[in-house]
Amino acid sequence: MKKIPSILVCLILFTQQAVASNKHLSQSGGGSYSKKSPKQITSEAGLNIPQWGVAIDAVYDNRLDSLIPGYKILNVILSNRGASSIFLDPRKDKWFIVDNIGKTYNAITHLRLVNEKLWSSLPRGLREKIEYPQTLRVGNSAKIDLFFPTGISLQNFREIGWMSSHFKKEFNIISAVEKNLEDDHNEPLPNTPTYKQSKQKYDQLDPLLQKDRPDVDYKIKADEPLDNPPPEIRNIPDL
Repeated sequence: MKKIPSILVCLILFTQQAVASNKHLSQSGGGSYSKKSPKQITSEAGLNIPQWGVAIDAVYDNRLDSLIPGYKILNVILSNRGASSIFLDPRKDKWFIVDNIGKTYNAITHLRLVNEKLWSSLPRGLREKIEYPQTLRVGNSAKIDLFFPTGISLQNFREIGWMSSHFKKEFNIISAVEKNLEDDHNEPLPNTPTYKQSKQKYDQLDPLLQKDRPDVDYKIKADEPLDNPPPEIRNIPDL
């Protein structure tokens, strides 16, 4: 029986040790080997998330509390800083907030999905403003309106979440807002890009924030069941 050269023995032992070491690192998550990207991404409000090319911020402006009967509005600014368009779907995207005591509330992405009668009673210009966007092109920002029942407090929420049907990820955004608008003190909106974009969206549509409100049927209850399922939403304009 021929002897195996010592150098070949050393090479075999070295290879076996390397394979075992790599297997251990792979199982423990160590080393430089790539891992699957996490399903949950946490960031701060308004900051770019480089791997995904998005930035998310939100603001509550209680001037809008009486705009839609039965609902409060949370304005979200979603910015596309990536290399391709982002597709949005009001039926598949899920948004939620976490309040200052840690309670989670799910948002309504599109009023048309929950109350067709109320939606139809709103002025056309208002419906166009609060439509859930369909496509967010590169370099653009979408001003998304999320709706919550009037009984939910949106003051000083500490987190907003987005379960994206496009990215198949959940984005958890920690709010940097320490103070929101108070009616009693008649304070102006803070001088930040998010507040400016939110304010601009509605201030340009007269008379939404004036004394004369839109001609809305306020007798329609917010929780009134639908007589018929809502139609497919296909004519949502691109940004």
